[in-house]
Amino acid sequence: MKTVLLDAEEKQVDNHQVQVWLIKLKDALYDAEDVLDDFESETHRRRVLKLYGTTIKKTYLLILDDVWNDNPMKWDPSKELFCTGANGSKIMVTTRSKKVASIMGTISTPHELSGLPYDECAALFTKSAFKEGQEKHYPNLLRIGNEIVKKCKGIPLVVKTLASLLLTNTDESYWKSIRDNEL
Repeated sequence: MKTVLLDAEEKQVDNHQVQVWLIKLKDALYDAEDVLDDFESETHRRRVLKLYGTTIKKTYLLILDDVWNDNPMKWDPSKELFCTGANGSKIMVTTRSKKVASIMGTISTPHELSGLPYDECAALFTKSAFKEGQEKHYPNLLRIGNEIVKKCKGIPLVVKTLASLLLTNTDESYWKSIRDNEL
């Protein structure tokens, strides 16, 4: 179904009736996906309740990393499960969305992580982009690397990912292309 929609969109159909039909079809497809997601969530919830009952007698740590779903209705069924652990159980949610953080609503002020300081990012980049001691042989690449680090805005994953792309390549124009690309 998605393939048909994408194919029709790529061909940019000019017929107005076909365009209206495609819009309705796309809406129906998204509605069907939402229903399937709801069904899957409910099925999972029932499976957990069947396995553990309404209370889990063990302490647990649940980490939900990089959460983006900001629909409170999707979280309501899960909240019942999250409250069933033994005393001392913890749930940690990471998100870049303030709306998601407010939906979770368990603490009044979420802890916002800041990026690494520039010097730490530069050290991480150098360690990841050069074999040990090799940076001394490539001062131009080191200078370009420092410019790349500035674009990473203190995010270690970005620093490490870009540096790993450059590790085996000493072509200055390649390094410049990484520096000049939008992140």
